[in-house]
Amino acid sequence: MTELSLRQWLGAMARCPSCERVVIEDGACKRLEAAWDRDGNHAALDWFKQLIEGPWEDEPKWIRKLGASARLEILADLAIRFEDYCRTGKLQVPTELNTLDAAEGLLEIKVPKGRVPIYESHREYGSSRCTHGFYKNQQKTPKTEISRGLAIMRADRSK
Repeated sequence: MTELSLRQWLGAMARCPSCERVVIEDGACKRLEAAWDRDGNHAALDWFKQLIEGPWEDEPKWIRKLGASARLEILADLAIRFEDYCRTGKLQVPTELNTLDAAEGLLEIKVPKGRVPIYESHREYGSSRCTHGFYKNQQKTPKTEISRGLAIMRADRSK
């Protein structure tokens, strides 16, 4: 996918008529939406935009060194995973969907160098919600990212 097609993909996302959340992908088995954080924003979409538009001050140095093509590759890989997940309800390679917190139901969709935590919405059948996105360059998922995902999940469920 090119930068232009990724921008078009991001720009074509519509809002769910019943809950006003942004629908990232809609398939035969699942609908993937962006969760609301406590401030009423979609942290996942903000991260997707960062992947297209370029580095922010808080972006890790190792990502800055990789450049724009690495960020676009992360977003393209995620777009493909999202489509597969929504079309089939699972991922072709099971290790691309990992459990972060079994008790709370927080999962993550994995691509090289990037992760997007998701959870199953209990309000609508077949609906999953992305909490946020983050870069990953180590074996274990940082506890701060798991905590952030749980906080966004709780905030989203309260809306």
